[in-house]
Amino acid sequence: MREDDTGDWFLKTTEVQQWLAGNHKTLYCPGIPGAGKTVLTSLLLNHLEATFSSDEIGIAGIFCDYKDQDAQSIPNLFGSILQQLIERRNDCYESAKILYHGHVEGTPPNPSKLVKALKSELNRFMRIYLVVDALDEFHPDIRKTQLFVENLQNLGANIYLLITSRPIPHFYRIFEDAPRVEIRATRSDISRFISTQITANLMLKRILGDDVDLQNRVKAVVVEKAQGM
Repeated sequence: MREDDTGDWFLKTTEVQQWLAGNHKTLYCPGIPGAGKTVLTSLLLNHLEATFSSDEIGIAGIFCDYKDQDAQSIPNLFGSILQQLIERRNDCYESAKILYHGHVEGTPPNPSKLVKALKSELNRFMRIYLVVDALDEFHPDIRKTQLFVENLQNLGANIYLLITSRPIPHFYRIFEDAPRVEIRATRSDISRFISTQITANLMLKRILGDDVDLQNRVKAVVVEKAQGM
């Protein structure tokens, strides 16, 4: 659960603001495990939904998970993007309907037909923000991961891609030309979270009581030891 008013620093960075304005096609956001990448990805998607109410703007999110790699194939993820874009607008999607009626018996669509339908729907948007969290969990074969990224980038000129992952050297090479924002748990965010826990957690309230000096010492030590995690 995200603590109120935490993570806002990420939305205010120059790089994210430039990406939102359409000045960056791809933004790469590496971070160590536990830095808050998935929480900030969710925060960003909520911000996109609140900022862009027009159905001319497409928004889609993918959360990769190493526990579900078999299901997270490129065709399945492209199908998820297509579904999210269809839910974004209320008008008719002829290409998606044709694809659906050709597979009502539950057979999977041909990947090329799926991509064709997806590209057809992508063209209906002025701009599409596509956010992918934990790219490092997509597949252990780095070649397949790179192919996935290339497929995303080749979907259309109106695609604006934001990627998070662990700081893996190969990904730095893949995104060497893209702006970068390092994701870390900031000292102020950790301190805010601890302050809430001190007042909301009954055990901590019993231990620390109303000793403000002790509370401040606890916060200082935990923030220091957290080291961005």
